[in-house]
Amino acid sequence: MLKFFREFLPFKLAVSACCCLIFGNNCVLAEITADGTLGSESSILIPGVEVKGEIGNRIDGGAVRGANLFHSFSEFSIGDGQRVYFYNPTGIENILTRVTGNNSSNILGTLGVLGNANLFFINPNGIVFGRNARLDVAGSFVGSTADSLRFDNNFAFSANNPQTPPLLTINVPLGLQFAANPGSILNQSTVRDSNGEIIGLQVRSQRTLALVGGDIFLQQGRIKADGGQIELGSVFGNGVVGFNWSFASNTIPLTLSYEGIENYRDIQLSGRAEIIANSDSISQSIGSVHLQGRRVTLSEESGIFNSNRGSGKPGSVIVNATDLVEMSGGSPIDEDSLIDVANYGSGGGSSVIINTSRLIVGDGSFIAANTRGVGQGGRIIVNASNSVELLGTSLSGFSTGFFATTQAEGKGGNITIDTGRLIVKDGGVVSVSTFNTGDGGELTVMAKEFVELSGAYRGGRNSSGLFAQSNIGATGDAGNLTIKTGQLFIRNGAQIGTSTFSSGNGGTMLVDASKSVEVNGTAIRSDGSRVSSGIFSSVGRRPDVTQPTGKGGDITINSNRLVVEDGGQIQANTFARGAGGTLTLNLENLLIKSGGEVGASTYGEGLGGKVTVNALESIEVSGSGIGDTGLGNSSIRRFNSILSAGSQGLGDSGNLTIATKNLVVKDGGQVTVSGLGIGNPGNLDITAKTISLNEGTLSATTASGSEANIQLRVSDLIRLRNNSSITAQAFDKGNGGNININTNFVVANPNENSDIIANAIEGSGGRINITAQGIFGLQLSETLTSLSDINASSELGINGVVEINTPDVNPSNGLVNLPTNIVDASRLIAQTCRTGGEATANEQSEFIVTGRGGLPPNPIEPLSSDVIWQDLQPHALPNEKVTGSQKEVNLISETPSAIAEAQGWVTNADGTITLVAQAPTATPHNSSLTPVSCPVTQN
Repeated sequence: MLKFFREFLPFKLAVSACCCLIFGNNCVLAEITADGTLGSESSILIPGVEVKGEIGNRIDGGAVRGANLFHSFSEFSIGDGQRVYFYNPTGIENILTRVTGNNSSNILGTLGVLGNANLFFINPNGIVFGRNARLDVAGSFVGSTADSLRFDNNFAFSANNPQTPPLLTINVPLGLQFAANPGSILNQSTVRDSNGEIIGLQVRSQRTLALVGGDIFLQQGRIKADGGQIELGSVFGNGVVGFNWSFASNTIPLTLSYEGIENYRDIQLSGRAEIIANSDSISQSIGSVHLQGRRVTLSEESGIFNSNRGSGKPGSVIVNATDLVEMSGGSPIDEDSLIDVANYGSGGGSSVIINTSRLIVGDGSFIAANTRGVGQGGRIIVNASNSVELLGTSLSGFSTGFFATTQAEGKGGNITIDTGRLIVKDGGVVSVSTFNTGDGGELTVMAKEFVELSGAYRGGRNSSGLFAQSNIGATGDAGNLTIKTGQLFIRNGAQIGTSTFSSGNGGTMLVDASKSVEVNGTAIRSDGSRVSSGIFSSVGRRPDVTQPTGKGGDITINSNRLVVEDGGQIQANTFARGAGGTLTLNLENLLIKSGGEVGASTYGEGLGGKVTVNALESIEVSGSGIGDTGLGNSSIRRFNSILSAGSQGLGDSGNLTIATKNLVVKDGGQVTVSGLGIGNPGNLDITAKTISLNEGTLSATTASGSEANIQLRVSDLIRLRNNSSITAQAFDKGNGGNININTNFVVANPNENSDIIANAIEGSGGRINITAQGIFGLQLSETLTSLSDINASSELGINGVVEINTPDVNPSNGLVNLPTNIVDASRLIAQTCRTGGEATANEQSEFIVTGRGGLPPNPIEPLSSDVIWQDLQPHALPNEKVTGSQKEVNLISETPSAIAEAQGWVTNADGTITLVAQAPTATPHNSSLTPVSCPVTQN
């Protein structure tokens, strides 16, 4: 009888399923067939029974092993509108089901469990969840195209090699074992709950819903696990996906790990497909979403949601893709895909973590971690080894990008991007900002190769860029913005900004670009005006719109080379009451050309920020170009390239400090400090080796404030050519400023109208102090002429002062003056011949003192035509004995007595030679030596 039952069972199950036609008007045939591999413990389908108050089908039987119940089928599909439930005996925690046939499983109706057990369903050939597919499972659900379920005693509950589970007690499954080419999983479920909300496939709070197989497709399908865990894993090739079990209270009991997988397939969400793991309960833990594959794509307004309305512990949305993550919209329908982890409660927001090689987000798609409660917003963390690309806008103009905003008390979430290359184009945006009392989050970009920001949304309304802002109506401070990269490119209207439009302070910006920073170009708005590419720290936009009181953020740029050109700008400005931020540039080389602008200005009541430029090698400011006025109006002007610190309002300007080896200002370029409104100007302080001006200007200008001063410390040379100028001028009633120049040489062409000016109109002229070794080509002038002038005049007031210190060149400087009285050589030379038997003549030596001849005592004195000869030998008195050790010689000569002329000499016995008036008779002796003459007297 038992043998007959086993042989008849498959036919019996199939026939029983047909009976559903009797009990339901629209019931579709279910293909559920036991395979007989469990013997007497085979599964049994009981159709047409009452299940949870409605007619359905119940699956009994199976093999019980400890807390596990095993079922095995050759076919398993559920028709549209059909309800199939597994019976859950007491003590069973896991129901494990395999399909051993060759067909995929089509779940078009309801699949459920009559109890709280977890349901594991594997079919290596594939699984399809239709539009009306529904899960009614109190525990977790794992649907997989794995080959088998693995256990800790090396038993594998395999669909391709079916075996009966051993009788020994079996613990919880350890993982999913995959064969070489697992089937795909498709979810199209869009069923609704009793409230009319689309829920699709759903499990209860703090439970896991996992779909793990080959390719995973969500085509309009929805997956939901409020406060639970959603796992989508797409694998390829042999390997094991592990189960991580947790039996602690208030935790997710089951998560998956992929350490045993080497290769992956693709996960695709399309047609408004959604994954939802929101937490709506007060104390419910926030759920998590985990996607693991090769390529993960979200298109056509598909989304992943993990928001929090309670106080539970934050979860995460984790997307791991070895090749690519791509989010895009659908054309021509105005659709955008998104990942949203908003926080409405006190427990904090979820984090979005993306690990991939390449991330592409376009067509207005975005990732948002927004704060609408008292808890801190979630984080957005992107690790893309190759690149991150944020491209364009939606058809309605919504920017593609990453957003972490706070609209309540909670602090905004942080955004961190770590990649090889970050590309933000055509309206793409990365933004951390605050609209309320909470402070904005931090934005950090680390791109090993480069960051490229380019373009704006059509019409120029939204610039591409990176932003950290405190918006209108907020009181919280803006977050900080940090960029670390090899190269930074900002082009065609793109921008980086840390601004405040409120009472909150602007954030600090730090740019570390080891190779270069390039800021260039503009974009044209729909009204014909232009928006400049640039790096900005702003307080407000226009003085007639808002009056923010927050302080502007500071900007620091560290790089080898900074280029600002073609209307590009780097500015730390204030348009309101709040003080402007400071701008600090630490560089090797700075190039500002073709209308580029670098500086800090105040247009309102706030103090202007100071500007400090340290460029070890060079600074060049040259040319002009077309740029944005910065006031939000439609006017277009041609701007000279400029490095500046200024005031055009009530606030005082900051100082401009420059240190470099070579400063070049040419072709209309300007380096300037100014006070063109009521506010006072700052000072211009330059330390350099050389300054070269060729149709260039160094200026300090004031209208009605205090004087604007210039300090130049130049170790080598200042050169002025072609109408160049160094000016400290005053307009209206202001006084001219002071110009202090300390250098070696100041050189100008006298006919090229290059000037050094400290003049005024109604006020007093300034003071010009020049200390130099030489000034060439410039003339002191009481009025300006067409020549190159130095002038400190006033048209209506008191003229200023010009003081020039150019020390005369003295060739004797550094030399020791010779004394007027020559050293008395007689004190140094013995006046007697050497005795002691030495043959003096044998030394054949001589010592000659000629004196100074006709030279004057000092090289700068003229030559004398009446030089008197002075004999250097002393006059000896008649009775004075002269010895070789004589210490004092009386140079006063007395009247000499008559001296008899010597006619010869005699040699005494002791060798003394005596001159005699009468020559004695002697025998001549010829010597080969020249005799030595040793005179005793002189004159």
